[in-house]
Amino acid sequence: MESFTLGWAVEKLGANLPEGAAERVVRGICTDTRNDAQDTLFFALKGETSDGHQYVEKAFEKGAMAAIVSEVQSNIDGIQIVVPDTVIALGDLAQAYRLQFDIPVVGITGSVGKTSTKEMTAAVLRTKYNVLANEKNYNNEIGVPLTLFRLEKSHEVAVIEMGMRGLGEIDRLAEIAAPTIGVITNIGYAHIERLGSQEKIAEAKSELLARLPSDGVAILPAEDKFLVYLVSRVTKGAEVKFAGSSLTPDPSPLFPPSSGGEGRTIPNHEVPTLPELVRERGLGGEGAVFLQIPAVGSHHIYNAILAITVGSVLGISLRDSMNALANWHGAEGRMNAIRLPDGTTVLDDCYNAGVESMTAALRTLREHNGDRKIAVLGDMKELGNFSSEAHRMIGREVIKNQVDILITVGDLAKEIGKEAVRSGNSAPKWLHTNNAEEAAAAFHNIPLKNATVLVKGSRAMRLERVVAAITGQESDNAHA
Repeated sequence: MESFTLGWAVEKLGANLPEGAAERVVRGICTDTRNDAQDTLFFALKGETSDGHQYVEKAFEKGAMAAIVSEVQSNIDGIQIVVPDTVIALGDLAQAYRLQFDIPVVGITGSVGKTSTKEMTAAVLRTKYNVLANEKNYNNEIGVPLTLFRLEKSHEVAVIEMGMRGLGEIDRLAEIAAPTIGVITNIGYAHIERLGSQEKIAEAKSELLARLPSDGVAILPAEDKFLVYLVSRVTKGAEVKFAGSSLTPDPSPLFPPSSGGEGRTIPNHEVPTLPELVRERGLGGEGAVFLQIPAVGSHHIYNAILAITVGSVLGISLRDSMNALANWHGAEGRMNAIRLPDGTTVLDDCYNAGVESMTAALRTLREHNGDRKIAVLGDMKELGNFSSEAHRMIGREVIKNQVDILITVGDLAKEIGKEAVRSGNSAPKWLHTNNAEEAAAAFHNIPLKNATVLVKGSRAMRLERVVAAITGQESDNAHA
């Protein structure tokens, strides 16, 4: 972080500051007193399980310059700056700090693939620029500001992943980060329990597009059924690019744009039949391009096209982008292939699960060599009224992807097994378990030599315990 004065910070927050403190220099931001607090501005954030106001005194003991609080803590020696809401203040100050840097900022959101696309995009851009990107999945109203505070004069581009659970959250993150390039990976079913429909999910994700500047660029999923609506939400004047394979979208909006959208539609002649980048001359003969990515799963190809498109906007050649992606091995905590001495491969993808990511994981299982395909599938959470049908959809994917043995974990996942066995002769052998411990114990009776085992479910299912039981080592997802 570049240092700034306490006076500057307080001015941006519209707060009051004791006399004589304005010129004090802040050298960092602190939200957790377990970290270094020397010369920092400590934000007393209130969370679901803790209240940072309880740690104000400790922050001062560790050398904090001042504390941003919503309630003054009595009998504490140190400068306390009072604001109505400390989380909002963190975002407001991060926004002011970000605007000091005249650099491209790439905002990335979508139902699935955000983190992988963020990591791929950063890898591509690093071939030419000094890039800042979110660490892990620091993509919320706290993680995004803390990422932006890591900006320094040496940075030339920032890549910011943005997550959400409801309407208005992406809008706030985009307000803070002020992206100049907006990327939507897809519109799926994640958080449908809260939002109620895919239409509302599309509205929430498209808040990123409405925040782009008039000279910005929107990069959209060409084959998504909400493409036309997404285009209607892009700020007037901003350029729109498409990433995907062949498509022929209906030029009429799929549902009326919400207030604030420009209401634009896509005439068919504006939509490419293949990504421009993949048709670049001089590579692969007749315009064909062969892209190899060492990360596990063919679904990464689409994420790669998004990253390559961002690269093209910022002047990076297709060849350089492809070289960067050829050395990208996957985002931490996502699909991790663990190969055992007896020829067994465990696909550890228990970081989280939704309809789209579960489908992609089963496709990856099918693509792997192995004498038997075994899938350990846990509940998919936060799907609301769509939950039963979503799990039945995965049951049909189990059949389509030729799974030999299916182990379901949890009450919701039972619907996966019920649907899978309805197919008769092509049905897998099915075992239902109530929890991760039972699923792990089931492998005492399942021969694994030369098998491929997929383990995937929502974080609450703790399926990393199954991975540990099979491999004898801790899953990368154990503490994700």
